[in-house]
Amino acid sequence: MTTYGLLIFDEVEELDFVGPWEVFTCSSVVRGGADTAVLVAERPDPVRCAKGMRVLPDHTFGDHPPLDVLLVPGGRGARARSRCTTRW
Repeated sequence: MTTYGLLIFDEVEELDFVGPWEVFTCSSVVRGGADTAVLVAERPDPVRCAKGMRVLPDHTFGDHPPLDVLLVPGGRGARARSRCTTRW
């Protein structure tokens, strides 16, 4: 069993976490429910994504289950948090 955590944060690119979430959950179905995918955010509040979608996290930094994999998606929000100075 594998537990996938997908980090979400303000201005995260929707496709960068929704696409992998779809792959992880479909794989779990094929494997008889062997895997789990959870959305993890700093706070339990809704997260506003890059194109306006609002998403509720399953867990916060303080209460998520043990993760085997943590996916950190991209987007303007990721670049702002990494202090990247390169313009895309």
